[in-house]
Amino acid sequence: MYKCLNKFSGVEIIILDPEWRVQVKQLRILDKQNILICPGCQQPVRVRTGLVKRWHFAHKHLLNCPFENESPALLKSRAVLYDWLVLKFGHEWVEIEKKVADPRFPRPIDCWVKTKTSPITYWIFDRRMPPTEREDLILALVQLNTQVNFIFTSEMLRQDESDPSHIHTTTTEREFMVETDFDLSYQGEFLAPGKTIHYLNPDLEILVTLRGLRLFHSPQLYVGHLLSHPLSEVKVALQTGDFVHPGEQEILQQAQQEKQAMERRRQRANEAFITRVREDDELLKKAKSRATELPTCIFCGKKTEEYWYLNQADNTCKCRDCYQKGRY
Repeated sequence: MYKCLNKFSGVEIIILDPEWRVQVKQLRILDKQNILICPGCQQPVRVRTGLVKRWHFAHKHLLNCPFENESPALLKSRAVLYDWLVLKFGHEWVEIEKKVADPRFPRPIDCWVKTKTSPITYWIFDRRMPPTEREDLILALVQLNTQVNFIFTSEMLRQDESDPSHIHTTTTEREFMVETDFDLSYQGEFLAPGKTIHYLNPDLEILVTLRGLRLFHSPQLYVGHLLSHPLSEVKVALQTGDFVHPGEQEILQQAQQEKQAMERRRQRANEAFITRVREDDELLKKAKSRATELPTCIFCGKKTEEYWYLNQADNTCKCRDCYQKGRY
């Protein structure tokens, strides 16, 4: 874990933050006095400041704690994600290993970003998740009412040997694929934009994203648009917290403009169609009205059905009486 509490002051200590990295001697003193405790089980933790692994806290005694059984891949990914978020949002807005008082969460939330509107949540998957655990997690996240972003560790990424844009997915990956604004860029002629999934390699600090994912072969083979960049080159969508690869914002703007232009063309076509229908209705009404109204003789002005010539266009005629009088 990367966060602990001072047992007496209640102050949160995040060992990844620069302010604590320069106070490591003080942390070791607190460690020896058992003043540093786990936020989950409230038991003493030890300061680990080795040269190989990223600095962290570890339990002094193995107990049943949600912080205890976390894989190295998850811990490394969480630290890399936290550092990236601090650069994007600022230290005071980002919280790591946020503990939520809801038993449906199997462990603390990896990263939490406070915003002026809705908070942003980041959850990292390093393994498959059983169905009941998936359902509980979804319900718990919905109840938090936050913007949620899911990340999978790169160990879970299984690309097809013949084409890296084809991936073999687990049920967990399929369950947590999400539709984002950026999938619109790869919609093409499809009726729906497709979905997005992210994979983080914490050792190389590379983010692999597949956009516009669609089922290629049931049930697990999906195909999408592959993006891969160093995390340092990836931006963040401030409203949703989604990852934005280089060039994606421009591509999305172009796709949105094309969609708007298409909508305008459809609107104009619909308006023209409605106008034609209304005009046809008016002509039909006039025709029906004329069909029931007696025509008017152009010579004598009488309405009569006794005529020898009829002009249906204006419902006029030449009557027989006028014909007999030599008017024709």
